[in-house]
Amino acid sequence: MVQEAQAMELPVIVSDVGGIKFGLLPNESGFVIKEGDIDAFAKAVEKLILNPNLKAKMGKNGRGFVCTFFDSRVLVSKLLSIYYRA
Repeated sequence: MVQEAQAMELPVIVSDVGGIKFGLLPNESGFVIKEGDIDAFAKAVEKLILNPNLKAKMGKNGRGFVCTFFDSRVLVSKLLSIYYRA
């Protein structure tokens, strides 16, 4: 869901639990907050609401990130290169 949101130029807010934090550019396409830190989550949401330019910039950064690393053509190309090397 993180990549889908970023593909739609939406900044994301994720926790630092597991691998989801690796699916964005921290502080460039969204925010990574500590697990259970509700105050940090609220502050991140508030920051995006109060700064529409930041929201737009992070959204564009996220879309670029997803298009570069998660586009289906990119992933298929990487997968095929793995199979052809084997």
